[in-house]
Amino acid sequence: MEIMRLNSDNMMGIICVYNNEKILNEYLIRGLNNQKDNNFNLFLVDNRNNKFKSAAAAFNYAASKVDAEYLVFTHQDIYLPEGWVVETEKIIKSLKNPGVIGVAGKSLFDYNILTNIEHDTPPRKPNPSIPISNPVEVETVDECLFIIPKSVFDENKFDTTCCDGWHLYGADYCLDMKNKGYNVYVIPTYLYHVSNGDFRFYYESLDKFLKKHKANLIIPTTCGNWITYHSNLNNESPALKNKIIDQSINKDIPFKQENISYEHYFCKICEIEIIKNKLEKSENLKSKMDIRYNQKDKEYKELKNKYNQLNKKYKGIINSNSWKITSILRKFKKSFN
Repeated sequence: MEIMRLNSDNMMGIICVYNNEKILNEYLIRGLNNQKDNNFNLFLVDNRNNKFKSAAAAFNYAASKVDAEYLVFTHQDIYLPEGWVVETEKIIKSLKNPGVIGVAGKSLFDYNILTNIEHDTPPRKPNPSIPISNPVEVETVDECLFIIPKSVFDENKFDTTCCDGWHLYGADYCLDMKNKGYNVYVIPTYLYHVSNGDFRFYYESLDKFLKKHKANLIIPTTCGNWITYHSNLNNESPALKNKIIDQSINKDIPFKQENISYEHYFCKICEIEIIKNKLEKSENLKSKMDIRYNQKDKEYKELKNKYNQLNKKYKGIINSNSWKITSILRKFKKSFN
């Protein structure tokens, strides 16, 4: 175990669990040495001997030792450009009610990864991805680097039961925090992640993760959109997945009208159902003259606009006069019971 304290009065506590000292020094340490602002602590967890069996356990341990306003959980192969600390501090101070702050993430309403980072060798943008110019609320963030306010983390640790390996601990934490009323953001900051991801043992973690969050219809992550109704479906190839979904619902519906896959179509149905439920809740508040409605008025209008856009785009496919969205969801769920 190593601790490097660069400043006792700090805003950021940067935590890294490493198993390759050469990579650590070449990327993370080199980038931090180029930061002009030393308003951070660096806590390194040496896991070359596999003392910790999961990222959740290692990060929980390290976070308990760090004194900082914000905890930065990062991979060893992250290079932070000069000025990254100062720039990121300014952005996160402007965020409303943050639970998790990431540099890449996925939204329910966009099937691209939202990010400004590069990865792989030579450096390239994640595919598919779109850049952002302002902080964006998302469902989950990528685990290459993400930030949690210390005040939030002190009350909510990583789930070592669900996440007993090295994957999905960040996505799990995002969903937990959203359930508790916090916001999850991706911020417009650049960094370089050398690896493009190590997916060994990913599916071993995925099953537990999907069972825990089965209340979600779709869970978008930077590694894919996961269907919680039938976790084994996520292990199949896209072609077979589409075939299975095709067989589970009414073939008379003109899915191919817009030349989209069944998986994408099902995601759209779920997206509309989620928006529809939120709209109904807002309308109930309005009908009861609930004071909370005024606070949600902006969100309601944004949802209504999104709902209208989707209905217009998928007119002829998603038509409440010919069939109900809820019925197709029920059919899909029933086919795997």
